[in-house]
Amino acid sequence: MCNGLSISLTYLSLTLLLIKNDMKKIGYVLILIGLVLTIFTTVTFFSRERVAKIGDINITANKRHKLAWSPLVGIAVMAVGGLVVWQAPKN
Repeated sequence: MCNGLSISLTYLSLTLLLIKNDMKKIGYVLILIGLVLTIFTTVTFFSRERVAKIGDINITANKRHKLAWSPLVGIAVMAVGGLVVWQAPKN
């Protein structure tokens, strides 16, 4: 059991080291995602729904789905990205 714990801790420390080295990149990606979320506040997509089935004949209809969020979500994501870039280690 102790061996599994040491492997897990080693994996965790390696993961944190990789994340620490790429914090600025992650921050910039978060800022970009936040900008996109702020500009585009709605996504519309379609799914197919079976209306009727008569023997071998299937009748389907496209059903419209709308996913909306507040622009404040994008601003919050950009703020987190800015904090990540600001707190990234200086190389």
